[in-house]
Amino acid sequence: MIIIGRLVRFLKPFVVQAGVSIVLGVAAIATSIGLLGTAAYLIAQAALHPSIAELHIAIVGVRFFGLARSIIRYLERWVSHGVNLRLLGQLQRWLYRTLVPLLPARQTLLPSGDVLHRSITDLENLENFYVRFISPSLVMMVTTIGMVWFSGLLSPAFWPWVAVGLVGAGGLTPLLVYAFQNKPTLRQVETGAALNTRIVEFIQGMEDYLLYGQEDFILAQVERLESTYHHLQLRRAHYRGLGDGLSLAWIGMTVWLVLWFGIDPVARGEFSGVLLVVLVAVILASSEAVSAILQGAQNLPLALHSARRLLELEGMASRVAVGGEVKDKSVVRRPDILVRDLSFRYAPDMPLVLDRINLSIPFGYHIGLLGPSGAGKSTLIHLLLRFWAVEQGEIYLGGVPLANWDEETLHQTFMVLEQRPYIFSETLRGNLSLGAPQADESQLWWALEQVELADWARRLPERLNTWVGNLGLQLSGGERQRLALARVFLSEAPVIILDEPTVHLDWTQATRITGRLIAWAERRTLIWITHLPYGLDWLDEIVVLRQGQIVEQGTPQELEQGRGFYTRMLNLARRYANGFAA
Repeated sequence: MIIIGRLVRFLKPFVVQAGVSIVLGVAAIATSIGLLGTAAYLIAQAALHPSIAELHIAIVGVRFFGLARSIIRYLERWVSHGVNLRLLGQLQRWLYRTLVPLLPARQTLLPSGDVLHRSITDLENLENFYVRFISPSLVMMVTTIGMVWFSGLLSPAFWPWVAVGLVGAGGLTPLLVYAFQNKPTLRQVETGAALNTRIVEFIQGMEDYLLYGQEDFILAQVERLESTYHHLQLRRAHYRGLGDGLSLAWIGMTVWLVLWFGIDPVARGEFSGVLLVVLVAVILASSEAVSAILQGAQNLPLALHSARRLLELEGMASRVAVGGEVKDKSVVRRPDILVRDLSFRYAPDMPLVLDRINLSIPFGYHIGLLGPSGAGKSTLIHLLLRFWAVEQGEIYLGGVPLANWDEETLHQTFMVLEQRPYIFSETLRGNLSLGAPQADESQLWWALEQVELADWARRLPERLNTWVGNLGLQLSGGERQRLALARVFLSEAPVIILDEPTVHLDWTQATRITGRLIAWAERRTLIWITHLPYGLDWLDEIVVLRQGQIVEQGTPQELEQGRGFYTRMLNLARRYANGFAA
């Protein structure tokens, strides 16, 4: 019920259109009942050979209800599907707003295939919620009340049986179908998500799977999931058929009971035989409302389980208070960074990833974050970017608490190059423009020259309009890294964060590009994240992290002269390099 309440709240902006569609839905069922009832009256009355004048109103009624039914049904579909599409649009916007702050930090918890399944399949399953459940439920309720009133108006002997029949067909049977379909539908949704995730992983890692001869193993997993998925679909289809049969049985039983208790009064002349025929006809016509609610009950578990998967994303999102716009624009252009007593853990039952970090980075400072894998370097940067909420300690940006920065200004302040930069399935131009949408042709070529990709790009048949493929797979690892570095050169952000920026590059090329980066970032803050201790003499300061704590801090020269962890790392790296050269 909580999930249904949440979904209904999404309908709030469209309550007027939803009300109109429900009224039209009731009118459509009413015209269908009127058409069949009037037609039955006309045929039954005509069998008694009355004058044509007595049939005139019934003839006009058949024409009216026949025409009105088509028009009203069309209007009902138009309005209800309009509400449904607007509702889906709102859900899509809500999903995007939920995923934006969630994915950067929690992408390991949400594989690409799972996000794809939630964004497409689960979202599409919700289109059944309003059109197939909310509206038909209310229409069925009104139809049942109307039919009970009409049958009681004809004779008090009929309305209890009509009430029992319609409640059984349109109430008990849908509940039974929902109860039967709930568990297999849950398994179907989870199996579909797992199948989608596995297929995406297989496509993205196809080269490695083929290289190690694991394609048959992966295909067997996909086939097993697909077989389970189709088995669950077949099981749900059996329950759907059972529900259809039960609803027909209820309607048939209602007709039989009405005839059973109506034939004797007709034979005794206490009740009109024509009206008995009309009552039977309208009961049969009301089955249109029954079939609609039954279809809604069949689709409801699918919609609810998909809604649960979507709504649980809110529970994953880190709630960071956003105070509003930073009014002092000089702070935005030249922000200092101050970290005080910062501690962080990913979950209450997990150990500290960062432990009492204190760090000051004046604007224009070039600082290195050095440490082995798992030391907390990337976590510190993610907290600075507000991917996670700061629970212990404080971070100030330009003297303003980080929580008080609005999202747009915060994102414009930083340019980040991750260790594994994302290359979009786009052209070279599109990937470069991500760093500076306003950049012109000459600026794009200048950026490529800084990373030594310009000559290579000029040799391509379509030059900047060359498609790089999914995740940039048509490029080598070094070309992808340099393309991401070119985006950095195009950025106007005052703070540059580079995580292992020269990975996949040979030493001499990395040295040349690093020199250009240093000159370009002379009047910007530069944070260089690495686990390699050599080649860092140009930095103003190095901060050494180990097991979430700052163990050393100082200039490269000061640290090299010491006998601490940095010196041991440097000596180990030199011995490794000398051994590799030999």
